[in-house]
Amino acid sequence: MNNFQRLYDLIDEHGLTAKAVAEETGISSGNISDWKSGRSMPASKKLVQLADYFGCSVDYLLERTDTPYAVTVLDSVLYQIAANDRYFIDLNKIIHKPANGKIFCYIKHKDRGKVKKIYFLAKRFTGSKFSEKEFCSIFEYHSDPSAREYGISLSAKNFLAFRKIYTAYLNAYINNSLLELSYIG
Repeated sequence: MNNFQRLYDLIDEHGLTAKAVAEETGISSGNISDWKSGRSMPASKKLVQLADYFGCSVDYLLERTDTPYAVTVLDSVLYQIAANDRYFIDLNKIIHKPANGKIFCYIKHKDRGKVKKIYFLAKRFTGSKFSEKEFCSIFEYHSDPSAREYGISLSAKNFLAFRKIYTAYLNAYINNSLLELSYIG
């Protein structure tokens, strides 16, 4: 195993290439190659860029933890909040793998309203400059009648963008719920 295997695991998991990640993050592909071979390690600024790009923590990239997201620490609290709230949107329940491998993932047609709710709450609580038009542009119509799949598809790159917005939504949701609990308790 090399010094920076987790990065390559993430690249493979999202169906990307090292070159695509380099282009998207502005990090040279030579740097990424050096990290894979163990000739060097990324500087902290580049680690932060990669963690932001993949929506994980720097500790996860460095294999200091097997928990990819800082929010995961609150899983038990989140579970308690979500168990009693029919308005909570669990990303794992709306993202689906397609029957054919032409796209990375898709969201069923019936869940389009949930996707908009994620965007508007994320924007409301984070003051994001990401416009609704830009948000909608990351999705494409998905139709596979043979597999009875209809909805909106996401490429691997666009899934990462969507997950960043979902993380903002999730943080806002948790903070709001914790505030409500503190008023009750």
